[in-house]
Amino acid sequence: MKRCFSFLLLFSVLMVSCQLDEMEETVDDLLDKPVLEGQMLGKIKFPERFPMDTTGIKVVSSQSDTHLDRAVFVIDTIGNFSTLYLTNKSDEIIMMRYNYPGQVDNDISVESTALAMFMADPIVVSLTSSARTGLIAQIVSTPDYGAFVQEVSKTIISGKPITDPSNLELARSLGQVFKTASNLRLQSDRDFDKPIIFRTQVSGSVLFENNNVAHNYAVGIYKRGHAAAVNSFVIKGTPMMAESYSDAIAGIFKSGDSSPDKKDFFFTEDGFYDIKVKSGFGLDNSNSEFKQALKENAIEYVKNLVVNQVPDIEQDCLESISESILKNVESQSANFKTQNPSEYIKALGDIAVEVLKSNQDIIQTCSPQNSNFLGNFGQLINFSNLSWQFGNQMNTSAQLHDLLKSKASIDTCFRIFDKKLISCRWYKMVFAGNENEGREVSQEEVVDFIDGEKQQFNIVFDDSGLKDNELILSQVKVGNVSNKDISVQLKYENTHFSISLTAANPEGLTTTFDITYKGIMVQTFNAGLFHNAKDFVVEISTYHPELSKVKPVITLKPNDKLTLPTGLKEYIRLKYKGEYVKIEFQHDAAGYLFGFGLYPIIAEDHQIGKYTMTFPIIIGGEYKIIKFPIDLTLTNEIYRKIVGKTITGDFHRYGYKNMKILFREDKTGTLAFENGQLYSTFNYFFNSGGGHFAHIYHGCFGISPDVDQRIIGVISLSSFFPWQTLIFLFEDGTIRAGSHPEICLPPPGTSLDRIDYRF
Repeated sequence: MKRCFSFLLLFSVLMVSCQLDEMEETVDDLLDKPVLEGQMLGKIKFPERFPMDTTGIKVVSSQSDTHLDRAVFVIDTIGNFSTLYLTNKSDEIIMMRYNYPGQVDNDISVESTALAMFMADPIVVSLTSSARTGLIAQIVSTPDYGAFVQEVSKTIISGKPITDPSNLELARSLGQVFKTASNLRLQSDRDFDKPIIFRTQVSGSVLFENNNVAHNYAVGIYKRGHAAAVNSFVIKGTPMMAESYSDAIAGIFKSGDSSPDKKDFFFTEDGFYDIKVKSGFGLDNSNSEFKQALKENAIEYVKNLVVNQVPDIEQDCLESISESILKNVESQSANFKTQNPSEYIKALGDIAVEVLKSNQDIIQTCSPQNSNFLGNFGQLINFSNLSWQFGNQMNTSAQLHDLLKSKASIDTCFRIFDKKLISCRWYKMVFAGNENEGREVSQEEVVDFIDGEKQQFNIVFDDSGLKDNELILSQVKVGNVSNKDISVQLKYENTHFSISLTAANPEGLTTTFDITYKGIMVQTFNAGLFHNAKDFVVEISTYHPELSKVKPVITLKPNDKLTLPTGLKEYIRLKYKGEYVKIEFQHDAAGYLFGFGLYPIIAEDHQIGKYTMTFPIIIGGEYKIIKFPIDLTLTNEIYRKIVGKTITGDFHRYGYKNMKILFREDKTGTLAFENGQLYSTFNYFFNSGGGHFAHIYHGCFGISPDVDQRIIGVISLSSFFPWQTLIFLFEDGTIRAGSHPEICLPPPGTSLDRIDYRF
């Protein structure tokens, strides 16, 4: 019995050994089988300790999918630079392969999975064939890549899909490989400040040309004053490829034989046109050009990823993908309002995942093979989004690289005048050396000139167009003067230029002329010419209803310095060659109430500088307009004397003595008795609108008839302040109360309440 048992045991061992040899031979036989053209034969090399439940496992390509025959697969594929997925019964990716020229086998293994995950980086889309194979040879020899292979092996052995978003160790390891591949970063010499070039042409047309960038721009042309665009279009990006991974990281892409996209637009009507050019990146996401550019670039980005994986994808399938991208961009537009490139890349990646993963439109429109493959690709992008955050590098396609590096908004404008194209944003003309210092000369305004007197100007540069380091004054020119009765002189000064106009009879003359810089039209300038004020004198006077009793306080010649209180009207008379002249709307040679503008009363004075007083006058029966220049300062002494101060007041009618009035900085105040007991609170404000006359004469506001004084400011009080509504501060420092807002003409001796204030 013992011998029999031994024989049976030996026979069983021999039988099992023979079956294993037969199975091994069968696998080898399968690998030696010929395959049809366009097919790939390979085997799955599972790592040791892999959980061997292979139920439902299949290999997926962009062309077909197939189940395993004893770890061997035969599948339709496009060959070089294509991806295979090994998926489980839940269609989750457990292993991968990236095919490339010169590969030594066709197997799906731990090593092939690591390489395929790395080659799914979107930057690969923009690498030439030789750059891809060079990258593979370069990256597999790095220590970080070896560590990544070990993490891939751990993941496969654990039974998790390799795209599990909770697997942060694998994502971090892949991110480190991206970072390592980026260490050979080169410096790009491309200029991203001018991604779109504007070329002005004859007959009022502009050529919009892509300046060798890979992304799209949306253009909108608006005639000023109209909400709807006159025209809108997209300037397509130039297809670009890099010849190495380090070139791609540095943004060194080449267009090869590709020609940059360009669009020509003809302006058929005179007027101002605003040009909006947007890339779809940044915070300015409210206008239609931003939205259009975002859609165009999102579609291009995702489509490039898809076509890189499925070059022969059906057109209907690609259109469904584009429509789905549009829907997702509109619903997720808030995610793109960012200036952070990483956030923008993630937002695009999220859309790619949403579009490709379990998308019913794609499932219904695309072939079953394509829809399965794209679904797996969506899983991989989702995981790559996570790893890019750890990589901290802009590993992306040429299109997205250029989008994030280039100027996002290139707005400009043009003026069309008599079929001439005038740049109104590249160069701007501004005032210099007067009260308008730095203000742009509007295209519509008429600038006043005094006969023979110069006006100073400058040319400044706008960042949205041409750039210059400094102004070359000699390049400023004047031409095309429309009125032959006017002579226009241009003079180059220290840091600016000046223009003066002269004429035999300047009254009422107007002209236009062109200002050019470096041969480019800055604008057509509008000017009006007026008499020179050199023979005139301005008197700032006291007021009295009897003209013979009016006394001059200040006498001015043109360009004299003048200091006055802010917010008061002055009584002005004008002399021509020693004789008073009639100012329009006044009787005979009576005075003229003149205000000096609306300026706030604050702690500091207003240094206005050059200021022009305009007077319509009658001389010898002829109507003329005189422009009288002065150097003006408006003082705010009333603020410094009142605000934060406590004033003592005697209220005569009620016999109140030494009442304390406090004016706070926040325009509130308190009124208290001598013993400190609060009487009331009130609000106040300074009268800065020029409504009060600067001179008080006898009888006004309860002041005794012999008073003949100038005031330096007026305070209006709220109704919570008793008895009076106005407080006047006089030049001599005294303070009085009153209630009339204008020149006061009560008869002498009229009894009004009087409140005496003192500091």
